[in-house]
Amino acid sequence: MLLWLAVLGVSAVLHAHPLLFKALQYAGAAYLVYVGLRLIFRRGAATQPVRIQAGHYFRQALLITLLNPKAIVFYMAFFPLFIDPQTQQGVFTFGAMALTIALLTLAYCLTLVGFAHAVTAQVKAHRPLARGLERLAGLVLVAFGIKLAQ
Repeated sequence: MLLWLAVLGVSAVLHAHPLLFKALQYAGAAYLVYVGLRLIFRRGAATQPVRIQAGHYFRQALLITLLNPKAIVFYMAFFPLFIDPQTQQGVFTFGAMALTIALLTLAYCLTLVGFAHAVTAQVKAHRPLARGLERLAGLVLVAFGIKLAQ
């Protein structure tokens, strides 16, 4: 819940400073192109399995969420539609909305993880398919980066 309140704070700052928002947009676009090109031109065998360190992916997800322009625009556009200034209860209203979105996001992401887990074994068994999917993912990321920069 605190995370979503932080997103609202970041969105307010970026709304007040359009140049900062544009700089963040271009940095995100450049990062997407960079990751996409790495996937397209990677050579050799599959990389080693990812070693998960406690807190690393949480911090990464927190940073991505706080700096995600789509999420910021969504909250700037979506939350005010459900808040009546006459009856608004401050932090409770925003907290309830943030908790609802967090729970929906959790359910959605758990579904995606379950699906990905089921497909992983099939893809690992066919290396050419896995390499083709990596390149396709790279092309999609490059395209998203270019689109975000426009």
